[in-house]
Amino acid sequence: MFISGNEEREKYFPIRKEMVKLPREWLLNMIYSVVGEDFKKHVHECMDARNEKIVDKKNLSIGLDPEIMKAFQNSTHVSIQKGSSASMIKIGSKRRRT
Repeated sequence: MFISGNEEREKYFPIRKEMVKLPREWLLNMIYSVVGEDFKKHVHECMDARNEKIVDKKNLSIGLDPEIMKAFQNSTHVSIQKGSSASMIKIGSKRRRT
């Protein structure tokens, strides 16, 4: 779909008969490197569709108030601000021993 029929992209990959011997991770990394965001978007759409299907099939969804959902989403976000320990990850920084 993303590779076959496109000569520009096909030149980065071995012939189809040899591709089945390659590790899946290598193949996916190569496709992402060559194709880019279109492939990433396709993979995420497939993952979301699969997750929705599993949630519906196994009845895994729960009812949640919008306020609680917002609080949960905010609590799982990672802060990107430099905190007091940011200097510890600098190259060449030494830990003070008191």
